[in-house]
Amino acid sequence: MAIIGIDHLVVRVKDLDVAIESYKKLGMELSRTVNGGLEV
Repeated sequence: MAIIGIDHLVVRVKDLDVAIESYKKLGMELSRTVNGGLEV
């Protein structure tokens, strides 16, 4: 069996706002979900 992709990945951070800015600097687009999480 070979892994061909990743569907979901969980990352926990202490400061969500700092994490959002860090991911944006990497070129990712993020949006908050209804349950308080983020969607990339």
